[in-house]
Amino acid sequence: DLFHLKEEKIQQAGKLARQADLTILVVGSNSLRFLNQKKTSGENVDRAHINLFGKQLELVKAVARSGKPLVVVLINSRPLGIPWVVEHANALVEAWEPGSLGGQAVAEILFGKVNPSGKLPITIPRCEGQIQMVYNAKPSLFVHPYIDEKSTPLFPFGFGLSYTQFQISDLQIQSKKIHKNGDLVVRVSVRNTGQRAGSEVLQLYTRDEVCSYTPLVKELKAFRKVDLKPGEEKTVTLKVKAKALGFYDRNGGYHVEPGWFTVMVGESSADPNMLTGRFEVVE
Repeated sequence: DLFHLKEEKIQQAGKLARQADLTILVVGSNSLRFLNQKKTSGENVDRAHINLFGKQLELVKAVARSGKPLVVVLINSRPLGIPWVVEHANALVEAWEPGSLGGQAVAEILFGKVNPSGKLPITIPRCEGQIQMVYNAKPSLFVHPYIDEKSTPLFPFGFGLSYTQFQISDLQIQSKKIHKNGDLVVRVSVRNTGQRAGSEVLQLYTRDEVCSYTPLVKELKAFRKVDLKPGEEKTVTLKVKAKALGFYDRNGGYHVEPGWFTVMVGESSADPNMLTGRFEVVE
């Protein structure tokens, strides 16, 4: 009951955590209709803040004070601003609203039967003041930093970890000039450098370098999931129609302007090792 989490229960959880080898703590939101009076998420349940509802953060802190490893599982239907949890938990699983078999799915990930490969379809802000922080923004969004918070999101769009590691290399653009009715074809190599089989989601972003309207810093245009055994390497082809590189003007008209574009391929929208290249759209 997120409305009536009692202090004695929180302290009891902390004591139990000190006796355990590891704690798996499930927190988040309740959107179940049969508990309509106790919902904290879902239809017709607005909130002023995006932190953990009620005393849940106190519960996390009490368990974390045990000094034992802490795994936090989030059950939620909207992004949660939880920087303290991210900084102090040993692992964090974003389960969203996983359905009737969600418990089994989470257990298979936690016990290593399944290697997670999901990527965030949204940007996760640190607090409600960051809700406008999106990856596909105009450059002006990043000019003025916050004076009371970090200027980066809690988790960027496209982010997601795995039990193995991947290396992306050798970006090749099939043609540096493409007709506005043609296709951009990009190839990259991806290698599983870890010790476990896993899947990586390659993400291709583009940026119009010069445009009639201020261009966005990047936009996701293609992605592809690749399954790799330990040590295995594959060459992956990503294709984007040139028609997808356009923009809408103030009158609702859609345009693909000729000119130079930057292409970026990486593991997320904020990948520091993003591979880049340039190509030109011609009439």
